[in-house]
Amino acid sequence: MDNKKIDARNRLLDAVGEILAKEGHKGLRITTICKKAGVDKSLVYTIFGSLENLIETYIVSNDYWADKAKKVHDVLPIDQTVGLKDLIQFFLEKQFTNVFQDQTLQKTMLWSISESNPLMQRIVSAREGVGEGLFIDSEHYFGENNEYFRAFSAVNVAALYYLALHAAAGNGTFCGIDLNTKQGKESILQAVAEINTYFFEKYGKK
Repeated sequence: MDNKKIDARNRLLDAVGEILAKEGHKGLRITTICKKAGVDKSLVYTIFGSLENLIETYIVSNDYWADKAKKVHDVLPIDQTVGLKDLIQFFLEKQFTNVFQDQTLQKTMLWSISESNPLMQRIVSAREGVGEGLFIDSEHYFGENNEYFRAFSAVNVAALYYLALHAAAGNGTFCGIDLNTKQGKESILQAVAEINTYFFEKYGKK
């Protein structure tokens, strides 16, 4: 890919991010994206093949679970150096922080639960693939309780998604906790850590 196409590619991806953050997925029209990027519409098809591929490329490269968590999981072995409990806690804390801080990720999350379409199904599948890798790693640790560990993880992940979205939207306190303060965030993450520790001690391999 020559330098002009690389520049156009980057500008198109940046435009998708800006529009997604400000207007949500309904603003992702090819004319709007190309105008924001300052490139001709033909380059979308030349570089990405389709508008959907452009949007998917942006989302996957910026999605916490599909991209960032996968990279961490791929390079950190589950062994005596990096324990499973510590890795799970790390992922949950980073998930909460990333969703709270990243407007495009917030919009993507809202998109994924507001309608069903092939693009969102692929994104969700990519996230599930990372999670499945962790569940495979956890089988040796939880044994017959691994199904329960999946349920425990589903509740934790969903709760943190909702709390981060709630806080980012500026909708006030949740159970009396102001999630937009340092103390509020720390209280939530401390609670998650304690729940995590309890589960591992109760159901993990002795």
